[in-house]
Amino acid sequence: MTLHTGTVLAICGTLALGACGSTPEPATRAPDVATLQSTAAAPPSSAPTPAAERPVIPVDDNVDAIGRLETAWVYCLRDNGVPLDTAIGESKTARKEPRYQAAYKTCAIKEPEFWIDREARTNPEYADRLRDAVTCLKSKGHKARLDTSKTPAVIAYPSMGQETAAIDDRDECLREAFADRLKRYPKS
Repeated sequence: MTLHTGTVLAICGTLALGACGSTPEPATRAPDVATLQSTAAAPPSSAPTPAAERPVIPVDDNVDAIGRLETAWVYCLRDNGVPLDTAIGESKTARKEPRYQAAYKTCAIKEPEFWIDREARTNPEYADRLRDAVTCLKSKGHKARLDTSKTPAVIAYPSMGQETAAIDDRDECLREAFADRLKRYPKS
């Protein structure tokens, strides 16, 4: 994942301010009224626990929301011994070093992902939806194609310049192609 410039500034500022903060208050406390709940531990459930998912970066890519999500991940890395690069937050070299692999594994659940990456990973209709987005892009005059030689499939262009020129239309076409699925993702 790459960090946006605004996100980098938000992370660095939050890290700097975080060093000056006080210890947070406990999130819960005992109720002030009597309850009928037992204090004994509940018996183990045979129902499967849903798999935890990484946080999803909002569909509208709000810089503040992205910064908050990435800050939680960067704090986790820092708290687990990964050195941070003050300019970008996460140290790109640390990710490749074996001594930090346990910290990255521990913090993986906090690393945010874009909604389209979640779709690529979880939606069996992903390639079909991308095909719809390519059709939309072609209708807007772009020379896009679906490249299924890559896993997951991607929208490809003849040149970087054409890809850059299609960015706004690409985002619009992706939102149209995945419209019913986008309801499950947060908006800022």
